[in-house]
Amino acid sequence: MNRKLESEYENLTTHIDEILKADDMNSNISLEEIESAMKHAKLGKAVGIDNLPNEVLRNTSLLSVLQKLFNVCFPNGIVPSMWCSSIIHPILKDGKDYRDPMGNRCISLMSTVAKMFSFILNKRLATFFDRNNTLCEEQNGFRKLRSCLEHIFTLELHKIERKCDRLVLRRFGGTRGQYGTYTVCPVYK
Repeated sequence: MNRKLESEYENLTTHIDEILKADDMNSNISLEEIESAMKHAKLGKAVGIDNLPNEVLRNTSLLSVLQKLFNVCFPNGIVPSMWCSSIIHPILKDGKDYRDPMGNRCISLMSTVAKMFSFILNKRLATFFDRNNTLCEEQNGFRKLRSCLEHIFTLELHKIERKCDRLVLRRFGGTRGQYGTYTVCPVYK
């Protein structure tokens, strides 16, 4: 029994040592990472509090400036105070009265440079978690090629199962999203 525990402990500590060797996570932000963030910045979007449109940030002459800025912010754990502020802009919902504040959907316009910095950090974290298999299988939010719709579907199935004794699930070849069209048919005794 002790040998088994010792071997499990060794495997665990070896895995933890691999996880703690996060050199990729803590290294300086590279020009390639900034170029990737620039390519993912959507054009024609509203500017944030810094009044810099993404079209300006896509200019390759800004690469070294952004790299210097990000490499000061990242290792020191500080960001410009402007990055912590945003402009909240209400947009009136269809068919709602403009005098009713609940008739608005608010969007938050944050700094475009801060979005680029966040993109780089998020990509590093996602890569780290995927490589080290640290997230549980049930975690779908904010992960590539995953959706929370699967969890909602499962919850709905459980809700229906409680109402029926048995459940028959048929999948039709419809093209509603990637999941097809599902029909739930209760089978009575």
